[in-house]
Amino acid sequence: MRVSKRKKRGLWEGALSLLPKDKKPKVLRSVGDVLPSEEDEQKLLVKYLELKKIVFYAIPNGELRTLSAGRRLKLTGVRAGVPDLCIPMATPDYHGLYIELKRKKRATVSEEQKEWLAYLNSAGYLAVVCYGFEEAKKVLEEYFYRDNFKLM
Repeated sequence: MRVSKRKKRGLWEGALSLLPKDKKPKVLRSVGDVLPSEEDEQKLLVKYLELKKIVFYAIPNGELRTLSAGRRLKLTGVRAGVPDLCIPMATPDYHGLYIELKRKKRATVSEEQKEWLAYLNSAGYLAVVCYGFEEAKKVLEEYFYRDNFKLM
């Protein structure tokens, strides 16, 4: 589905150019707003991290799997609720940064995710929920530029 130029204005104007041409955000016909999927939001964030040369890794917990694949992954250590991305770069205040990325609207944080976020924060990490690429970008900028400490 083609997105009109009018709908690209604003927050997503520059961000849309980072997406591959075959992956366009979904459009809500009743509302008319561009509503990127969580996957699209994460692709933008990954592209941003790569452009800034920030070391990170993704934790692919959110995909639907067969029951047998789920059992196999659980036996090998995959845990429900672990945040989507980890930036294993310490600052004077934190051991690293975990980001649970959600789409901007209609997103909920599961109980397992809340438990992991609380645990990681208590263990000395900064673990946050970000609603959309722009919010995650702000968190990264604050994380790396606080108190004259610069990593980016």
